[in-house]
Amino acid sequence: MARLRDEAAAAQRVVEPQLRRCKARAEEAEAALQAAQRALAEKEAVQKHMEAQVVRLSEAFNRQVEERDDLQSHLEVRLTLTLTLALTLTLTGA
Repeated sequence: MARLRDEAAAAQRVVEPQLRRCKARAEEAEAALQAAQRALAEKEAVQKHMEAQVVRLSEAFNRQVEERDDLQSHLEVRLTLTLTLALTLTLTGA
């Protein structure tokens, strides 16, 4: 019985350092995983911000296009009215 206890104690002395090394590696891996998760979260936040910025810029661009089209339409109407008036004045001799 004492021999079994001695063998168990010897086996435990051999296994304990290996177990400590495994635990240390597991802790390092966990820390690396957490760091990678934080980096991923930061990248995702930046990506969401950039996507929102693209949407805002796209909306602003579309508004500017609409404003330009409206101004162009008004300009065309004024040009038509001006030409009509000029032609009318020319034809009436006024």
